[in-house]
Amino acid sequence: MRFGVLGPLAVWTEDGTPVRIPELKVRALLARLVVAEGRIVSSDRLVEQLWGHGRLPRNPIGALHTRVSQLRKVLDSVRPGGRELVVSERPGYRLRWSTAMGVEGSSSIEDTVDAIEFRALTASADATADARERVTTLSRALGLWRGPAYADFADCAFAKPAAARLEEERLAAVEQLAEARLELGEHSGLVGELSELVNRHPLRERLRESHIRALYLAGRQGEALAGYADLRRRLADELGVDPSPSLVALHGAILAQAPELGAASETGYERDRVRLPSAATRLVGRAEAVARVRSLVSAHRLVTLTGPGGVGKTQLAIEVARGLDGTFADGVALVELSGIDTASAAGTSSPQRIVDVLASALDIRDEDVRRFRGDDVTRLAAAVRSRRMLLLLDNCEHVIEPIALVVRRLLDDCPDLSILSTSREPLSIAGEWLWPVPTLDVPAQDADLATILASGSVTLFADRAAAAVPGFRVDAPNAVAVAAICRRLDGIPLAIELAASRLRVLDVHDLAARLDDRFGLLVSSRRDAPARHRTLRAMIDWSWELLGEPERALLRRLGVHTDGFTLAAAEAVARRKPAGSGEAGEPTTLDLLSRLVDRSLVVVSGNPGNPGDPANTEGPRYALLESVREYCVEQSRITDEYDELRTRHLHHYVGLVERARPLLYGAEQLRGLGRLDRNLSNIRTALDTAVRVADVEQATRLVDALTWYCVLRGCLNEAGRALDAVLALNPDPRLVAWRAGIAFLMGDGTTALARRARSAHDEITATAERARARWFLAHAQRGGGLTTAADLAERTLDEFGEVGDHWGIAAALNLRAEIERERADLEAAHRDATSAWHLFREVGDRWGQIQATSTLAELAETEGDFERAAGLHSEGLRMAGELSRQRPNGVVAFGPRAHGHPEPAPWLTLPAQSVPNGLIRED
Repeated sequence: MRFGVLGPLAVWTEDGTPVRIPELKVRALLARLVVAEGRIVSSDRLVEQLWGHGRLPRNPIGALHTRVSQLRKVLDSVRPGGRELVVSERPGYRLRWSTAMGVEGSSSIEDTVDAIEFRALTASADATADARERVTTLSRALGLWRGPAYADFADCAFAKPAAARLEEERLAAVEQLAEARLELGEHSGLVGELSELVNRHPLRERLRESHIRALYLAGRQGEALAGYADLRRRLADELGVDPSPSLVALHGAILAQAPELGAASETGYERDRVRLPSAATRLVGRAEAVARVRSLVSAHRLVTLTGPGGVGKTQLAIEVARGLDGTFADGVALVELSGIDTASAAGTSSPQRIVDVLASALDIRDEDVRRFRGDDVTRLAAAVRSRRMLLLLDNCEHVIEPIALVVRRLLDDCPDLSILSTSREPLSIAGEWLWPVPTLDVPAQDADLATILASGSVTLFADRAAAAVPGFRVDAPNAVAVAAICRRLDGIPLAIELAASRLRVLDVHDLAARLDDRFGLLVSSRRDAPARHRTLRAMIDWSWELLGEPERALLRRLGVHTDGFTLAAAEAVARRKPAGSGEAGEPTTLDLLSRLVDRSLVVVSGNPGNPGDPANTEGPRYALLESVREYCVEQSRITDEYDELRTRHLHHYVGLVERARPLLYGAEQLRGLGRLDRNLSNIRTALDTAVRVADVEQATRLVDALTWYCVLRGCLNEAGRALDAVLALNPDPRLVAWRAGIAFLMGDGTTALARRARSAHDEITATAERARARWFLAHAQRGGGLTTAADLAERTLDEFGEVGDHWGIAAALNLRAEIERERADLEAAHRDATSAWHLFREVGDRWGQIQATSTLAELAETEGDFERAAGLHSEGLRMAGELSRQRPNGVVAFGPRAHGHPEPAPWLTLPAQSVPNGLIRED
């Protein structure tokens, strides 16, 4: 038997089967005896601690004897002689416990308690000089933890000291692991992992020392010094002591940039923007593959991982990239291409769409590439030409022809760019190095137990099965069946993971039998189809057949999403029967979605809600595995639901965009931007649907509501193309006004276009919409004819006042202030800009505050008040950093130096691409 206290109290049989301990008092009795570690606990003390100071049973000692008897009976049922583990010895009871990892009498539990194993592993690590071995041992030790020690008895006085002692030992092991990983140069990954621990334990000096060292080695010297200053202040304020000598020495070494610390990166800012998802599960059986691919990427500029769907290309590529971010000065960027919907209207997989997705992932705004000539690909290449970075292109098979064209151009024009791609087929361009991702090794049919356990596929199955059924192990009774499962699934990780998830409802032998029956015919006809279609399709078919009709219907309908989705989106496309039309107790969408998550057919992605992030308020997000989504699309076509599902999807995302639109003009601007950022792939798909089926109403509503978001995010080219597509269906005057404004912002506006837009304004009947359309055109034209802009500004100011639109009044006042500044009416300009700033602050619009602050700063510069101008620009840049997605390349400077002041203002710098549209000036 194995006993677990590093989490809720648990007992497992030797083969990993969980043992149910009936009744809370029996569980508490076992926990109390484990806490005593073989020491006698008196009967009186047990009665007091099991029943507390509440109502005692009539015969307390008799009740205790009953609980002891129940515990012995359970232990004896698991293993003959198990009852002897509970020893009756005056004045109470104890567990049979060895003090030297040996056996006392007939049986002992010391070497089967996870806390004892944890301590043995940490002691072994402490005695090991090799850092890699220490990391392996400590990781194994910390992996034993399933939650807080004695979690289900956290409020019991008898468990608190032991739990606190184990927690202290766990933290010490974490600190020891951090130090070992620093020795191995893994500082980049440690920074984020240690930050949360430091926040929870700000006075642990050993932990803080590792965190400060990791920050410094990651090129974040300022944060390292700030961390030391924070610790020193806390120690003085709360404990009245100074930092330890080793911390003081580390602080001095950082200030001196001492060589013995190792080379601090000069590009920590950029690496901080490395966007790689954290691993939800560990990568199994791929250590050699990771090392091999890393060496290829270091030697060649284009490496493509090929292989069937589900073989693990993406997870392997991300792990490879995670270890290379320190090699590339500008870090690593992941570009997910599966969100490009190849089932939509023609042209969605063109190089133009590829450029949009790449620019979004790389945080390149339209103004970043506007100064370059050429087509979209040429201008994108010019924008990244100076970057030394690794681009990870995932799922290229969706768009193989256009992505091959874009990659060829990027490699030709960007000499310091390297690309790691994943695809089911090669890109087939010059210089490409292919590395087929192998399936995990599987045991031979006659393999012995040791060989089976060493197999990568069996290790993965055991790992995922233990997650589905706590305590599961591969051992002699089930090893042959597990090996057969892995062989039948060809060692494909996704298929193995799906199979392991079925252990919730089937045992291993039943699972092996089902796979034999299901795959026999498909294996025999493998010559005529790709391995992915003959293995993963069969696996999904089998999983599908295990679902009830309500689960099948929901899963089939979820396939319409091209990217992650929320519960609300799932409910919108599922469209369950109205209340009262079905049977009583019919499951809800949430019920069915939870079942699909349990069956690993839907995965939970993203943060289920972080109160520290104002943009993340939608709750958990869900996603389908790539192969599962394709399967669901096929099923929806078979049932003739696909077109209807695309319509439901369209209506949902039109509503989402329209609900987010007002948020973009006020205090919840960040939340609105974040919501649209996260749903952008599905929004693009919805627009494709609307255009493809010529749904004029939905297309018009969607693009009208989305264009201001595109302006704020700097996606003007994409906004222009979307408007053009919808205007071809419906020359709505609101869209005409948007399109003209976009053209002027991009420098493509003409007098004829302006006249057409002004004519369109007069056709807009709603005063509020007409005023905003006029303002946007005036805002876009403010760098051109002042007379036209001034006329529009005055008219919009009157109309905004008429409808009480405070945002609009502020926008019109700031526009008028800019015009007045150009006309040298500085007093009026200052008055209007100040009023605009106050109104924007009142409504909470950050973009507007940036605009007004920029106007006031320029007025201060004109008047020679450089100190005030510097302060205003600094405040504007601070707000710009809050509003914008930060980008690693290019810096824009504001303030005195640009206007003849003799001293530079180095603190007034920000990545140029992070400054919202309209804040960057050409001068």
